Amino acid sequence: INLIIRQTGSKTENPDFSVLKNDFIIQGKSNSISSSYINGQTSRIVENILTLFPKKTGEVTIPTITAGKEKTDPIIIKVLSQDDYNKLSPEEQSITKKPEQKIFLEKNISNTSAYVGEELIYTLKILIDPSTPLINGTVIPPQSDDIVFEQFGDVTKTFETKNNKQYNVFQYKFLIFPQKSGDITLTSPIFQGSIQDLEDNEDDLNSIDNFFSFNSLSSRMFKEKPINLRAQPTMLKILPVPDGADFIANKVEIDDTLNTKDVQIGEAITRTITIQAYGAKANLIPDLKFENSNDFKLYDGNSNGKNYADQHDIIGVKSKQVIFMPLTEGKLNMPTAKIKYFNPKTKKVHTVESKPLFINVLKPENTQEQSLPTSSQEQKNNTLEKEVQSNTSVQEKTNLNTVENKTPIHGNYMIFVYGIIAGFIISSLLLGIIMFIRSKGKTNQNSKTIDLSKIKEACKANNSKKIYDELLAFAKNKWSEEQISNLSQIEKHFISNDLHEQFQELNKSLYSNDKNDFDANKLWKTLKASKTTNNESISDTPIKMELYPKN
Repeated sequence: INLIIRQTGSKTENPDFSVLKNDFIIQGKSNSISSSYINGQTSRIVENILTLFPKKTGEVTIPTITAGKEKTDPIIIKVLSQDDYNKLSPEEQSITKKPEQKIFLEKNISNTSAYVGEELIYTLKILIDPSTPLINGTVIPPQSDDIVFEQFGDVTKTFETKNNKQYNVFQYKFLIFPQKSGDITLTSPIFQGSIQDLEDNEDDLNSIDNFFSFNSLSSRMFKEKPINLRAQPTMLKILPVPDGADFIANKVEIDDTLNTKDVQIGEAITRTITIQAYGAKANLIPDLKFENSNDFKLYDGNSNGKNYADQHDIIGVKSKQVIFMPLTEGKLNMPTAKIKYFNPKTKKVHTVESKPLFINVLKPENTQEQSLPTSSQEQKNNTLEKEVQSNTSVQEKTNLNTVENKTPIHGNYMIFVYGIIAGFIISSLLLGIIMFIRSKGKTNQNSKTIDLSKIKEACKANNSKKIYDELLAFAKNKWSEEQISNLSQIEKHFISNDLHEQFQELNKSLYSNDKNDFDANKLWKTLKASKTTNNESISDTPIKMELYPKN
């Protein structure tokens, strides 16, 4: 019913409508201010229009409404249910206000007894008499704190015949997903709008006051009538997900892929698992869980979900990346992705499992023991030693021939012999000095430090990706004869009991969504306390290059 309150005068105060809330639902409220000019006098009119829905049947009183010092008289109305109205005699019905319905609502739900997470389709129809054009309107779907609503498809327009009369029909569909078990009440859907109606308030046009009221006159000229329609609320009985099932769906498919099938020990491999569930939203699809084993370590990667729709269902698609890091060599079977769902149509628990996958795990390349190549300096030493040995043998042979021939040595020939002996002595002294200097330089080389200052800066920033890149760049430069591509290969060049654990934490930070637990400072301290297999210690300050390197 529409309750109209008019106030006249130069000054008006706002009415107090709170007294209506006990017996009525105030669905719509509008107001207008107009002025009229009669016999040289101006009058101000304030009009408040409220759309009320009685909360109960029987005699209901619209209480006194006050506005400052002014007040209305109470109004008693009689509210009948549809069944009570049908029981009235024709005479009684003739005096009961029951206007012909030119626009009304119908609702339907696919099932009032369902499971948590089950897809329900709620259909709302607005039926309109073709002789009553709809000017505008808004639909407010049913509401509940324990329900997720989503409009399903576009609004459709059709025609239906009821009681031998044809109506224009606007149809809305909503998908409903219960979030908890128990009894749930869906509030009434509401339609608010305005229509054109030739028969509405014709008497008001004959009123002099309304004739000179611009707002009232304009609405009557265009025959616009505000409407507020409400259907009945809906009761749902929601059951919990049956035992043995992870969630509710009409059909589930799993797609499982690997970015590669041949990896080395310690290299990361990305596995992408996509679950497609018909009749379920993506956020209701549970996450798959895998456990570490002796053959691999794993870390959670990115996860995302999207919803699509066909003519019959919503389709939830959830993709999740899992990072596997193999620890052993050989053919490794990946654990299958398995999920169980309850189909409300078949009333059975179904199991869907991905196809078997395997990877070939190889040893890291160039990690076998190899003899160290002879340096250029050592080759020079060998050459020098051979020359000395050759000189020695020549000298010994010369002395031997001298003794055997017992030929007297005279003049220039003796000087030549003494020169050879002196050269041999000087060469021996020089060789001794060179060998001493080389052994000193080699000692210094064995105890020298290596520069990891760039890695330290990356650790200070707690940037996992930067730390990994700097470690890899350092290792490729330091041990260029090897093809180093992962942390496991770098770890083999350090002597440390704790470095393996820290590299595992770095891997976890690289491939996991949770990056807050990684302690880069702890990794740096472990590196700083480590030595390489060549007995080199770690420096955190850049090393100055010598102008003349020892080697």
